[in-house]
Amino acid sequence: MQHPQLPESMVQNACWAISNFCRGRVLPDYPKVAKALRYICCVLIDADHILTDEKILTDCLYVLTHHINVRNNNLEEMEQMGVLKYVINLGKRGCTQGQLVACLRVLGNFAGGPTALSDSMISHGVLDLFNLTLKSSSKSVRC
Repeated sequence: MQHPQLPESMVQNACWAISNFCRGRVLPDYPKVAKALRYICCVLIDADHILTDEKILTDCLYVLTHHINVRNNNLEEMEQMGVLKYVINLGKRGCTQGQLVACLRVLGNFAGGPTALSDSMISHGVLDLFNLTLKSSSKSVRC
């Protein structure tokens, strides 16, 4: 998905608004937020839009934890967009504790999918990430 170069503040505001809309006690139906979710994925993955705001990045990751799952039948689509590889690499290169927990939740959703996705997780280096998390000093990351 291509999108024009936008000012970082506009991207941050859009991501914040989408993340607030896409979470809560009652989640909106996936078809209603699918385009917004694809935008979040593009912002996360697009090298031209490196999010420097840690809170916005964390919010975007938590949107993924709520909406990428077997029930929504969107795991393969999200994997093809590069979400799986991005989340694994983000966890391996280092991120905040909140982001790491969100990454692990997203990966748990992928692991519940078809065997091919589990194989893809392994090929992208998820075992290295799991090894790092097991050595974490934070109990909330290890549990």
